[in-house]
Amino acid sequence: PYIAAINHPVGHVTEALLAAWRQEGVSDNQGLSEPYRARFTALLEGHDACDRAASVLLTRYAGVLYRVDSDWAEQTLLPRFDWTANPASAAEAWQGLLSTGRLDLNLASALERPFRDTANHYQALGVFGDNYAAVLTSAALAQDDRFAAGDLRKALEALGAEGLAHVAETLARGLQAAGDTRRTYDAHRIVPFFADVWPRTHAASSPAVAEALGSLCIAADEDFPAAVELVRHWLMPVEYPYALIHQLREAGLCGRYPEAAKRFLGMVVGAGRHGLGRELRACLDEICEAVGAADLRMAGQR
Repeated sequence: PYIAAINHPVGHVTEALLAAWRQEGVSDNQGLSEPYRARFTALLEGHDACDRAASVLLTRYAGVLYRVDSDWAEQTLLPRFDWTANPASAAEAWQGLLSTGRLDLNLASALERPFRDTANHYQALGVFGDNYAAVLTSAALAQDDRFAAGDLRKALEALGAEGLAHVAETLARGLQAAGDTRRTYDAHRIVPFFADVWPRTHAASSPAVAEALGSLCIAADEDFPAAVELVRHWLMPVEYPYALIHQLREAGLCGRYPEAAKRFLGMVVGAGRHGLGRELRACLDEICEAVGAADLRMAGQR
């Protein structure tokens, strides 16, 4: 629906109308001025194909429209996101909004139930499903009182294996991007996330989830052993473990944390896997060398 809307002639007109409105200058809580208020309302309240194309474009700008005129948005725009009223219309609205790749948490809070319910309609989001998973993850990481941990956990559980893999990928990217502050980010964001909102059932466990969580473990760096322990029940052999093996060796974790690295490889590579190449052998050699050096140090201390 989103692609069709932006290519529809009415979609082009709506984009031009929105551009003209923004060029006049907009600010929070100033209210939606005329003639734009009346025109936007008419487009949202129409029911033919042209009006639907326009409404998808308007939902894309729901964040700024809500900031400018929350009363109008709550009455006219936000009902389009309600899955119980009209699932087809809600799918179009969420695709439009998620096409931006982000979602203001104030707007997410205003949507509240439809925001959480979107997890139950993950497949209806199409290519924008991963954007919803990322936004849901951001809401949980924010530790915002507007979102109850139990509600967020239910939403994560409803995503299924594909959606949960995107959540894990978002967590890994966030930890990687934290750079020098990753230990603080891990302690104050990642660990509470798993304690409070990560699913407590394993219904959505999958090799894809395991691979993403493997990347998260490696990104933890100094906290690699603790990260492996944290997600151990979700790790399993992945279909193509080459990337994880490469990341593990590049991070130098085989030599620094040989026991944790051996345990990690045992879980994500599994037994009876052949033809994994020189990189795996190099990892195992580094582990053996580090374990041997540790044994020698212990013997010397005796």
